Amino acid sequence: MNKVKADKRHTSEIRPLTGFSSKNDIPLDIESALPRFDNDRDFFNEMGKEFRTQLPKYIADIKNAYKKTDAEALRRAAHHLKGTAATFSAKNLAELTQKLESESEQGNLANVERLIASIEREAEIVADYLREIEKA
Repeated sequence: MNKVKADKRHTSEIRPLTGFSSKNDIPLDIESALPRFDNDRDFFNEMGKEFRTQLPKYIADIKNAYKKTDAEALRRAAHHLKGTAATFSAKNLAELTQKLESESEQGNLANVERLIASIEREAEIVADYLREIEKA
């Protein structure tokens, strides 16, 4: 076995954090995301910290585009967050941003305020979870 690979923490070491009653409640799926980080838990944690610190900027970009009623900027901001959320297997966040991207692409901004609020809440949940992972 490759020495670098042997030193990496594997998915079998992943344990649920307190406050989540089941795997379905967890806001991101580390096990399915880890291969995108070369199965390197330390690298995943490092990138997770970066993602967590960037989440407020992603949300601000979405809110600013909405305030300007700029459908294209809103679509781009939603697309960017969706891609990053998908990389981390943050399924709910990725799905919500996909909906926002679709609505923006169609120029339908009339009812996206509630969707943006849902994205913001889910981003906070993901950020809290990533913060807990950093402590573990």
